[in-house]
Amino acid sequence: MSVISFNNVTKYYSSTLILDHVSFSINKGEKVALIGNNGAGKTTLFKLILKLEEPSLVAKEDKPGEISILKGTTIGYLDQNCIVDIEHTVEQELLLVFEKQIKMEKEIEDLSLDIEKHPDDEILLKKYNALLQDFEKNRGYSYKNEIKEYLYKFNFDDSYLDRKISSLSGGERMKIAFIKILLFKYDVLLLDEPTNHIDVSTIEWLENFLKTYNGTIFFISHDRYFLSALATKILELENHKITTYNMSYDNYLVAKQQNYETLLKQAEKEDEQIEKYQRFIDFYRAKPRFAGRLGDRKKKLEKLEANRTEVPKEENRKIKINIGGSNLISSKQIIKFDKVVIGYDKPLCPEFTFTLYAQDRLAIVGDNGIGKTTLIKSIVGELKPFKGIIKELRKIRIGYIKQNDYVFEKNIDAISYLREKYPTKLDKELRAYLGRFLFKGEDIFKSTGLMSNGEKMRLVLCALSMSDYDVLVLDEPTNHLDMITKECLIDSLKEYKGCLIFVSHDRYFINELATKILYLTRNLSLFVDGNYEDLKEELDRKNNMELIDPREFEKKIKVEKPPVKKKEKLSNNAILKLKDEMKDIELSLDVIDDKFNDPNTKYDEFASLNEEKSKLETRYYEILSILEDNEWVLFFKK
Repeated sequence: MSVISFNNVTKYYSSTLILDHVSFSINKGEKVALIGNNGAGKTTLFKLILKLEEPSLVAKEDKPGEISILKGTTIGYLDQNCIVDIEHTVEQELLLVFEKQIKMEKEIEDLSLDIEKHPDDEILLKKYNALLQDFEKNRGYSYKNEIKEYLYKFNFDDSYLDRKISSLSGGERMKIAFIKILLFKYDVLLLDEPTNHIDVSTIEWLENFLKTYNGTIFFISHDRYFLSALATKILELENHKITTYNMSYDNYLVAKQQNYETLLKQAEKEDEQIEKYQRFIDFYRAKPRFAGRLGDRKKKLEKLEANRTEVPKEENRKIKINIGGSNLISSKQIIKFDKVVIGYDKPLCPEFTFTLYAQDRLAIVGDNGIGKTTLIKSIVGELKPFKGIIKELRKIRIGYIKQNDYVFEKNIDAISYLREKYPTKLDKELRAYLGRFLFKGEDIFKSTGLMSNGEKMRLVLCALSMSDYDVLVLDEPTNHLDMITKECLIDSLKEYKGCLIFVSHDRYFINELATKILYLTRNLSLFVDGNYEDLKEELDRKNNMELIDPREFEKKIKVEKPPVKKKEKLSNNAILKLKDEMKDIELSLDVIDDKFNDPNTKYDEFASLNEEKSKLETRYYEILSILEDNEWVLFFKK
């Protein structure tokens, strides 16, 4: 069943074409990825679904294209605007999801007081019972636990409930926004770059969560691992058109290449035929007796040209990044980390010691707030380590891109930005560098205030490429880069003849580039030779740890498993006592259920009844487990 469908939808901004007669459908339960380059119109398409934009009416057409959404479908959109007020505490913001339930709680409380005054009023009792049933059906008894459960899953403890959102980092705010839309339990989730600003362990947990999510997911992402793990269908937005691939992302990559090669061969055959027809026409044009055959060839040529195969543009907008490197040979040691601990007023992770060589590529990986950027600042000399020494073993030149370097303090055009960085270079040279990063023609005068984040990052990379460095230090360099730009950056950094140190949450980027990894948690600092897959293998090897739930991961590190004790067999009397206790628990649970269904039970009693029921059920299952361990000896004995 289709929940969202587009039929011949066109969108212009002023005279600029964004979408050209786009048609596609998304069925219930599908997990659909929308992919395309920055600026292709992906976010515009989301806005059309949310009715924040309207389709454009095309000249000579009776009506604009049609967007259909299944009646009754609820749609949630993940972006920073999910947060209503950053001065709210986390709890206040998340409780906005349950305004209906909170209102019902107040009504139940008021009705309970009325029933105390009028215990025989049947209308009040019926209304009360109906409200209780509606309250239970609408997650009234569980919503507070749901909030805590999601906070736990996203690596927040209870202390965050009282924290103001304004005090949280950008990544933490994005997590709260995500929790909020998940709590709404929408039928369809629209996710625009959901992995941005989220750490690796949370991304992997999120992948596993969304795989089992019962609703429909339509998402935009440039994260190849995330796409491969989640997408069951691909919508490719290219040259203002949508192409649908009913397959996984990995299969899409193969199919796209095969499709391109097939169309290319077909186009080459057509070119040969067109050239053949044209030669015939040119040769016989001046010979009247061949007029009939000439007319036939002209008609065939016109038909062939009118129906010519359109070959998709192969990704030829390659950025020619050439970052000057080092003359140091790979065996030269350049930076030593000796018993280093990162932190400000307290340590953030255990100490670590290792040495970097001239052509190492080090990825720094870990959860948000663990000190990755702090370590970067210590490496470039902006901060001192909390403890230990970071020592340069020889004189080195360091190039550094900060996490928010694409946030410019003032509006300035591209060429003026480079003039400020390199005042001695001629404009001709600056234009040549800008051209390699796709700033051509009037684009070199484009203000940073009008640039997308991807364009801003390209401009920063352009400036970096104009100098030679022994060490490049990059803090989240792939943020806001599309697939093509990211691939170009990977290719150029592979060719870079120097030491690379980078922080990233992009697993594909890490896996393609890293030769060493420093993995940081509050209880573990792990240095690994290899890439991301090697890191995962090492973590699996060490206590079979996985990077899925960060809380569980840290628990496994922090808590040493006690030696397994041989289970003792219980005596017959002990087993019979446990059996009697189970019977008592069953009777108590029946009494509690009766109270839940009793209209005379006061509203303020429900919380204590719920708590008592939970304790009894927990004990009941504990006894079951004990009896299972003792092979149910005498369990059925009368």
